[in-house]
Amino acid sequence: MSSDPRAMRAAHRLTAPALLRRLRVEVDGEASVPSHGAAILVSNHGTNLDNFLLASASPRPVHFLGKRELARGPWGRAVTALGMVPVARGAADAEALDALVALLAFGRLVALFPEGTRSTTGELGRFRSGMARIAARAAAPVIPVGLHGCEAVWPRQGGPRWRRPEPGVVAVRFGTPHAPPRDDPRDRRRFTAEVRGAVAELAGQALAGGRAPGGPAGPR
Repeated sequence: MSSDPRAMRAAHRLTAPALLRRLRVEVDGEASVPSHGAAILVSNHGTNLDNFLLASASPRPVHFLGKRELARGPWGRAVTALGMVPVARGAADAEALDALVALLAFGRLVALFPEGTRSTTGELGRFRSGMARIAARAAAPVIPVGLHGCEAVWPRQGGPRWRRPEPGVVAVRFGTPHAPPRDDPRDRRRFTAEVRGAVAELAGQALAGGRAPGGPAGPR
């Protein structure tokens, strides 16, 4: 693993409170995230803010998937040290899946956006199969998460807005943990539908019938 747990903890302590204060984020249900041991956060995905917001609202440092191109150069070394797992966009990246399972085996916290890419309609897209496969292989619980109001800070089209949102416009809601599925196709499909429904309820989103293009479990 190329990430540095000490750097992740330091970055989380220094940056997370500042971001949450700046955006006046309402965080609910964070006690659902276990204080130690393997777990997977599964969230809706609508804007470029989502990774930063979810990582800040999480009570623990979190690993996440990112496009392989982001891992290049000095910035790439920094973001991988802080928890990014590089993945090839548009392909079933078995290497990335194996890396996440290995992180969970070490008791780490992992975040996934199973729609595969940012939603362009405001609806919650179909979830890709990687989330359930990772949970089954790692025997790790899944915590559904709903993100609200991110487009008020970072619209789907264009860059971030620097105007501070009103209190409660941006919210992160953690749901009840779901025990991992058995590692067979039928139970993984059941589990995927169950977690997707929980995320939709927390996020206040309608379920879309389509499936967004992207990688195995959510590179941006």
